[in-house]
Amino acid sequence: MSNIVDKIHDMIEEAGSEEAWLKSMETTNNNAMKEYTVYFEIFGKKMKTTVRAFNEEQAKAFVKNKIVFHKVEKVINNPIEDFLKGFAK
Repeated sequence: MSNIVDKIHDMIEEAGSEEAWLKSMETTNNNAMKEYTVYFEIFGKKMKTTVRAFNEEQAKAFVKNKIVFHKVEKVINNPIEDFLKGFAK
């Protein structure tokens, strides 16, 4: 039973919210997954990927939730500090 709950929880996370997941389940055609090609753009670069999902909304949510942020740093705008830190490398 826990396995089913985990799968539902994962599906809700992929959809972005419980409401979005419920909406996607309402539009599901006989619970049959289909392949969707999702076209998206990041920083002006157009890309596409193919995913299996129940509907278009779930396919978009799947791609959106696959973005992994590795690190976010504050930009230092101090030229003297940049110059001095360059020697430390």
